[in-house]
Amino acid sequence: MELSLELLFLKEKIKEEVIITKDTNLADGQFEDKINWLFDLRNITLQPQALSIIARQFWGQNSDLDNCQIGGLETASIPIIAAVILEGEKIGKKVTGFYIRKSRKKSGLVKNIEGTLTKEPVVLVDDLINTGSSIMRQVLLLEKEGVEVTQVFTVVRFREYEEYSEIITRNIKISSIFTLPDFSISFLKKKNSGKTLFHFEKYFKTSSASYLDVVPKSDPILHNGKIIW
Repeated sequence: MELSLELLFLKEKIKEEVIITKDTNLADGQFEDKINWLFDLRNITLQPQALSIIARQFWGQNSDLDNCQIGGLETASIPIIAAVILEGEKIGKKVTGFYIRKSRKKSGLVKNIEGTLTKEPVVLVDDLINTGSSIMRQVLLLEKEGVEVTQVFTVVRFREYEEYSEIITRNIKISSIFTLPDFSISFLKKKNSGKTLFHFEKYFKTSSASYLDVVPKSDPILHNGKIIW
C-alpha cells in the first residue's frame, strides 16, 4: 500500500532519529535472536510535526470512535495522550485522558492514576508495543477500577498479532502506524521459557488503606497449591 506524504515523512523521521544501532547486544534475553538496535521514539514524540501526524493517524484509524478515554503508562505515552485529545477536540470528539504512574505517588493524594477516570471505554496509547506485558498491567489495573479497555494504539508494533493472545482474547483491538518489517526488521519472537503462567483467583482491596506508609514487600506463601502474598 502506498504511504501518504505524512506517513512517508514520519517513517523517515523514525529511520533517521529513532532507530539506534550499537555494536553491543541490546537484547534482554527475551528474544530468540540477538538484536543490535533499539527504537527511541521519544526522540520525536516531543517534536510538534511528528506528534501531530501521530495524533491524526490515530483519528484516521478511529474515525468512528467517540465518547472514550485515552490513557497510557508514564512517561512515553503522555505526549501522545495529550496530542490525541487535542486533535480529537478539534474534530468534535468527546474524549478525555489520563495516565498511569509506574509507582504510586508517595505524597499528596498518593494517586497511581492521574487525570479524571470515567466509565467510558479506554484506548491505551504508547510509542511502541513489544511483549505487551506493560499493556496487560494497565488492562488489569483498569479492570479493577471497573473500566473497560477496548483498544491499544501504538506507533510501532514489534510482534505478530498472535504473540499478543492474552490481550486479544479480551476482545481488545491492537493497531499501530508501523511494524518492524516496515523498517526491514523481522518481527521479534519470544523464547520458549517453559514457565507456567498463573492467574488471580481472589483479589482483596481495603477501602481504608494508608498509602503513605512504605514498608518492605511481603514474602509469598505456598498454601494448598496456591500462592498467597
